[in-house]
Amino acid sequence: MFTVSLSRTHSFVILLYMNRASQSGFSIMELLIIIAIIGILAATVLSNIGGAREKAKLAKAKVEVRNLEIAIQSLGIDSGIWPGAQELGEVACGGTDDVIDDLTTPEAGLVQSDSSFTQWNGPYMPEVPLDPWGHNYFFDTDYTINGQTAVVVGSYGPNGVGANLYDADDIIRVIVEPVSC
Repeated sequence: MFTVSLSRTHSFVILLYMNRASQSGFSIMELLIIIAIIGILAATVLSNIGGAREKAKLAKAKVEVRNLEIAIQSLGIDSGIWPGAQELGEVACGGTDDVIDDLTTPEAGLVQSDSSFTQWNGPYMPEVPLDPWGHNYFFDTDYTINGQTAVVVGSYGPNGVGANLYDADDIIRVIVEPVSC
């Protein structure tokens, strides 16, 4: 409260109220609104990070599948056969179910060899990693693509469904182009 003197005989009191901006602190309502806004922004950022993580996993799987393809090609050049002692360069028509689901085994020939690989000069990879979703990579000489059969190496993707149950989330590299069987 301030007193202003206008003259000796008159004085009056002017009550000044502090405006809202000059008050110290925030009301509960203002704090709740700020917390809600921060929550919405945090949710938006976290959802974008989740999408980036999935894209990073897909990119990692593609690089690893490419490295596996190179290792398989090198094995074929040296030994004349592919993982599982399968014919080099041949698409296995007739649904032979010859998929190698674990490329770390001696049967696959990439890290260690069984007796079927003559002139084996490996290891062709120091180790075969799991895909970014924790599943084994595979090699298949009768993989179905749009009704045709191809030789591929790949990952069963995020859902891990595989072993002749192929779907759109598989990440593959075609080693021998698809043929009609």
